[in-house]
Amino acid sequence: MIDLTYFRNNLDDLKLHIARKKFSCNIDLAQDLDSKRREAISLAEKARAGQKSANVEMSQLPKGSPEFIEKVKEMKSLASQVKVLEGLAKEADAKFQEVFMTIPNIPHSSVPDGKGEAENKVVSTWGDTEGEYPNALPHFDIPWFDQMIDFPRGVKVAGAGFPFYLGDMSKLVRALINFSFSNRGEFTKRHRDWAITRQGRADVLRSK
Repeated sequence: MIDLTYFRNNLDDLKLHIARKKFSCNIDLAQDLDSKRREAISLAEKARAGQKSANVEMSQLPKGSPEFIEKVKEMKSLASQVKVLEGLAKEADAKFQEVFMTIPNIPHSSVPDGKGEAENKVVSTWGDTEGEYPNALPHFDIPWFDQMIDFPRGVKVAGAGFPFYLGDMSKLVRALINFSFSNRGEFTKRHRDWAITRQGRADVLRSK
């Protein structure tokens, strides 16, 4: 995910990087929506500040006085205004996020440019890469693959290609991890938090 500060301060640089990936996304639209989003948020925050200020002024007036009654009317008007502006800010943020999330990460400087897979550079290999394996299949042609490894759900949750392992595949992955731990001698176990998008968190909660 592109850092928002980098996005705002390095648009030309970002466009060059994305062009290297030959990826189609509307950076100019994202910039325009970001400006509208920031303006909407600013207006909503100013309205909330005015509402708080008016509330303080009203608390200092004698209850039932003409000034107090007038301030109550003003407060009702401000509350309605704040509600409308907060709704617009939320809507503007949603529109921006929808476009902003289509912008891919920029490629590393070490990644060479190319017109297709034929121009990819081999960094390292393992085993016999030239041998023939008549029984080998790509993962998308394995009949049971989708029943045990769920890539689409992983993308929704993490925003990247981390799969969900299902059923026996989940047991196999855990067994391999435990086997690896038990055969490495002395070492310190470490664990990091899972990466998850805001939308992914909502999807997970809804699926329970």
